[in-house]
Amino acid sequence: MSETAVPTAHRQRASLRAGRRRVGAALAGAVLLSGCSDVSSLVKDARTRLVGAPNPYQAGYVGDVVADEPRAAMAARDVLARGGNAADAATTLALALSVTLPSRASLGGGGVCLARDARSRTPRAFQFLPHPGTGTQADRPAAVPMLLRGIVAMQAAQGHVQFRDLVQPATNLARQGVQVSKALADDLAVVATPLLADAQAASVFGNGQGGVLAIGDTLVQPQLAATLDGIARGDGTEMYTGALGLTFAAAADDAHAGITAADLRAAVPQTTDPLTLADGATTVSFAPDAGGTAAAAQYGRLQSGGAVSGAGGVLPASTSFVVTDAQGGAVACALTMDNLFGNGRIAPGTGIVMAASPASHPLPLLPAAIAQRGSAPVAVVAASGQADAAAEAASALYQTVHGGNAASITPATAQGRANVIACPNGTASSCTVHTDQRGAGLALTSG
Repeated sequence: MSETAVPTAHRQRASLRAGRRRVGAALAGAVLLSGCSDVSSLVKDARTRLVGAPNPYQAGYVGDVVADEPRAAMAARDVLARGGNAADAATTLALALSVTLPSRASLGGGGVCLARDARSRTPRAFQFLPHPGTGTQADRPAAVPMLLRGIVAMQAAQGHVQFRDLVQPATNLARQGVQVSKALADDLAVVATPLLADAQAASVFGNGQGGVLAIGDTLVQPQLAATLDGIARGDGTEMYTGALGLTFAAAADDAHAGITAADLRAAVPQTTDPLTLADGATTVSFAPDAGGTAAAAQYGRLQSGGAVSGAGGVLPASTSFVVTDAQGGAVACALTMDNLFGNGRIAPGTGIVMAASPASHPLPLLPAAIAQRGSAPVAVVAASGQADAAAEAASALYQTVHGGNAASITPATAQGRANVIACPNGTASSCTVHTDQRGAGLALTSG
């Protein structure tokens, strides 16, 4: 060893010892700060203190998201950016909507999703429509909660991110608060008087001055955050077969909603093949519920040279969203509360806005569709708007399949609102996105 190398080696050993002391100090600091006993968490905290937090985001194209409420759309986009697929992002989006747009989507509601797994390339329909409870003591009947059942089934079949991680964004939004969007503010203004008649709802959505929250006000929902925490600790079934389900059933009984613990245990979603039709070289798939069946019929009318015909409708008690990922996965969902803010009541202590029972309010049409050419999805469409939803979905889908550019879609009905992702070449570089400009949604693309 040379004379000049000796002091260098000493310096290297001294540096190593100093580095070990810094790591030890960082670990000790992590213990004092977090009180966590998990070694892997301590090491991760120590690394962050020494070299900074790692960048978890994916580079390049990760997929697209279109939804009726902006903050929920951004939460889903974040899941894609962190490596989740379309089913993972759709799960987070649905849960986030239960916080940011509970007028149309809530843990108390339900809906339908059509999901295309990038591996199998075959769309599957997940139906979790709200249905009446069997309780007899109900002065304002609520629907049996189905949303969580449906998205858990979809994510278990096609997702790959741990479920609890997909719940966390919604929990954070509920606990920390979120600014009221135009979409929610518009709905609050429509039903302000009956909504404020419920003490629980008034405590959440009231402004403390006899009115409801407005655009830009902060909506904080600590009880809903606690419920979401309970959901995240399990696999999504706790609300139906566990202690959380018993808590909700008791709360629903207090609210005279007519939902029993037996209703929750029997709440099972349906997974089925889609309804399909051919349009040249394109295969168009619809979720086979009433909305999908109606949309397929309207699409056939367009194929024959006819025009779609909407039936109008009042309160837009549904919402829709679409998601794609970089691997070719796609999800289209339509969700409902069966009335704006459902039955107008929150199950006490849970923060969950209960959906209206279909026994007293007919379900809106909930169309969701995916078109694919060869092995690639070329259009993903979902729509809301009561009886106009099916016609709007069919029109937007037909325009996309035959035109290719989602930005050029024109509305076909008065009340229908379509969300669309179009990838005419089946590649990321060809993708465009669309949300109806008459609404207050957000379309996000990473292409």
